[in-house]
Amino acid sequence: MHRAACRAPAGLGPLWGAIFHQVLTGLGGAAVVAVVGDSPIPFALVGMAALFTATVRAPPTGVVLIIEMSGTASLTTATSAAAAAALFAAVLLKGPAHLRLVAGADAGRRDSPAGVASGS
Repeated sequence: MHRAACRAPAGLGPLWGAIFHQVLTGLGGAAVVAVVGDSPIPFALVGMAALFTATVRAPPTGVVLIIEMSGTASLTTATSAAAAAALFAAVLLKGPAHLRLVAGADAGRRDSPAGVASGS
């Protein structure tokens, strides 16, 4: 696997979502728990979509993946908002998209489609 493919560990999005849930419920107490619930799982799913969007720069794909993986459409609004915010932050930080890093690394290989197309 290419080094660029390992930049974001798979558990980082859910971890940040769960941490956000803990901080939110810790600061807000019972009133916030009554609104958002006591399970961090929805927050972990939203965190997954946000990390995917920031890494790959494909918000619709991130939202659809999470809806398909979770089997519920009830998080569509929250996931879409998190994906939009993650895309906005990634663009502001001006980091390269993950797929561009991988495609750029593969362009020099003879066995890759990018290398063949470029005449390498």
